[in-house]
Amino acid sequence: MQCKSSFGCIVTVHLASLPRLIQAPVLLDAIVIAFIASTESLLSAVAVDRLHTGTRTDFDRELTAQGIGNIICGFLGALPMTGVIARSSVNVEAGAKTRLSTMLHGLWLLILVIAAPTLLKIIPISSLAAILVVTGYKLIEVEHIRQLKKYGRFPLVIFAATLIGIVVTDLITGVLIGILLTGVLLIHKMSVLNIQMIKHENNQRIDIYLQGAATFVRLPKLANILELVPPGSELHVYMQDLAYFA
Repeated sequence: MQCKSSFGCIVTVHLASLPRLIQAPVLLDAIVIAFIASTESLLSAVAVDRLHTGTRTDFDRELTAQGIGNIICGFLGALPMTGVIARSSVNVEAGAKTRLSTMLHGLWLLILVIAAPTLLKIIPISSLAAILVVTGYKLIEVEHIRQLKKYGRFPLVIFAATLIGIVVTDLITGVLIGILLTGVLLIHKMSVLNIQMIKHENNQRIDIYLQGAATFVRLPKLANILELVPPGSELHVYMQDLAYFA
């Protein structure tokens, strides 16, 4: 898109275009963008909190401010706004202690866009990409990747699939792939319940050990096991190995 001036690409919303907001494709795209942007902001905030020992992020205020900002961006025809770990981590490494660093970051960009748009055009995109690559490399914790082995192979698959999806396609598609695979893993964990019954002293005492997730999905399986308990037996149910109970 070619713009004649710094603000030539701003497109305001007209009343005639408001009915389009309720169209299914527009609503779907809006929901996806809002979800991805909110997720990215929260993940960035958590990552930044780990980089310093100062004030912790207020997630409610973060999402509220982002929502208000994106409403304004929508009316101006601007790109959605979201938290970015690359920018925030650079601020922390530079010694930033307060939210003023983020505000000044936006102020400098605004000044450059207004006062020196021609200068910005001659900056090679490859140099900007190199800055992002170096910043991302500094954020990689190899030890954290190794610790994923403790949780099984599937988390490693999710990590690799998300990474490949982001590199091959784009950020939104890659994150959606990661969320989808995480949902599959969660459904699997919520549907697995291992039950072990141990009988003692001529069936006078019955011990039942539950491991996994005791949800309504596995209620019939648990009910069938309980039906095998002889009447009058002393029943002990051990649930300390349950990851979820509902």
